[in-house]
Amino acid sequence: MLAWAEAQRNPSLAARFKELLRQMRDDLTEVYMDPVKRSEDNDLLTAILYGWCSERTQAEIFAAGVAAGAPIGYLPRLDELLAWPGLAQKGFWRYVDHPDAGLRPYPAAPITIEGAPFTVTRAPRLGEHTAEVLTEAGPPPGEATDVAGTASGA
Repeated sequence: MLAWAEAQRNPSLAARFKELLRQMRDDLTEVYMDPVKRSEDNDLLTAILYGWCSERTQAEIFAAGVAAGAPIGYLPRLDELLAWPGLAQKGFWRYVDHPDAGLRPYPAAPITIEGAPFTVTRAPRLGEHTAEVLTEAGPPPGEATDVAGTASGA
């Protein structure tokens, strides 16, 4: 809704939303382009916008906005991200074998920097590094720890 509000102040964005509204209902463009009518009929515009959106998937709404040139976006679910063609084309997903979860996709580096390699590694198992961390940190004053990192009174 932020882009919708910004379009009210920006004629270029308003024209793009006008095209998107035309796809919803032809008579909306006249109401939308007149600031006074838009203010008076804001409840109508909002109801029509919500109704139109409720009949479509996020991907369909996004595609319609892109086709109209409107500044629109959405937050995809994980399964949609995994199937997103642009991410696959760029090799964004790296498949790593995890001892508990099996072969799973992990995101690669969001950017690449020459001379700074990025390695994707699996997530640690529960408790995998506990002893190492506790050994490095040392026990709290007055407590000793056994090899598994369990605190015991000293």
